[in-house]
Amino acid sequence: MGRTAIEIAVDNENLEIVQLLLMQPDVRIGNALLCSIREGVYELAEALINHPSITSKA
Repeated sequence: MGRTAIEIAVDNENLEIVQLLLMQPDVRIGNALLCSIREGVYELAEALINHPSITSKA
């Protein structure tokens, strides 16, 4: 299985693209959050953590 677009945007530290992708319905964050933390890109990690797919309770 390959990487998602959002994972690639995180790898490239592109906040603008991450924010654009987070607006898409049914976005799959996958390993993007872990990657952003591992790479120390905390601004991206914060954007991912604040996304409803992470923060909403089922």
